[in-house]
Amino acid sequence: MQSKGIFYAVSIGPGGADMLTLQALNVLNNVSVIAYPQTSNAKNIALDCIKQIIDLSEKTLLKCNFTMKKSEREKNYQEALSLCSKELDKGKDVAFISLGDVSLYSTADHILALLKQNGYEVRAIAGVSSVFAASCAAVKELSKNDLPITIISGDSAFCNKQIEQYLDRKGSKVFLKCALHLKEILNIIIKKDLIEHCVLIQNVTMQQEHIWTGIELLNLEKEVFAHSYLCVLIVF
Repeated sequence: MQSKGIFYAVSIGPGGADMLTLQALNVLNNVSVIAYPQTSNAKNIALDCIKQIIDLSEKTLLKCNFTMKKSEREKNYQEALSLCSKELDKGKDVAFISLGDVSLYSTADHILALLKQNGYEVRAIAGVSSVFAASCAAVKELSKNDLPITIISGDSAFCNKQIEQYLDRKGSKVFLKCALHLKEILNIIIKKDLIEHCVLIQNVTMQQEHIWTGIELLNLEKEVFAHSYLCVLIVF
C-alpha cells in the first residue's frame, strides 16, 4: 500500500521574496506539489513571491479558487481539500503557500485542519507576519511599556460594530483584513481623535511599500482604498 504524502502549510511572509525563511525555502524546494489560493483578482501575490526564488518548472501547481463571499467559503475549502487530498493519496508532498504566517487569518491553516481531521500527516511552517513586518517598517514598538497588543480583523470588527470597543483598549491595536472597510475604520479613528497615533502600511516589504503616519492619513487618495487588501493599520 502506497504511503500518503505530507501536507505543509507554508508561511511565505508579507510578500517580499527576501522574507521567506530558510525552512520555508527548503520545504518549497523539496515538495513536488505547490498549492496556492486564487481569488477573483487575477494577480497572485503569493505565487509571484515564490517565483522569484523557487524553480517551479517541474512542480505541479494546484490553483485553489476562493471567492470573497462567505456563503461560498465552505464550498471553496472542500474543493481545495479535494485537490490536495488527491495529490497526497498519490504519495506526493504538498505545500500550500500563504502570505504572512499560517497561524494568523490563513486559508492554509484551515485546509491543514481539515486534512488533519481526515487522518493526513500535516505540518505548519512558521513565517514573518505582516503585523511585525509593518511595525518594523514604521520603526514603532508594538509592546511599549509592556502593554498588550490586540490583533483585529478589521472588516469583521466593523460589521459587528466593535471598532470603538477595540480602540478603547490599552496598548497597540493592529487592524488586518481591512479591504472592504478601511475608510470607515479610519473615520472612526478620526472621530475618536486618535489619528496622530496611527500608521498605515501598504504592501509591506515589497517594492510598492508605502507608509502614511498621523495627519497624512487625512488626505489619502481613492487609489489607496481601492487597493487596501495588503494594508496594515496600527494604532499605538
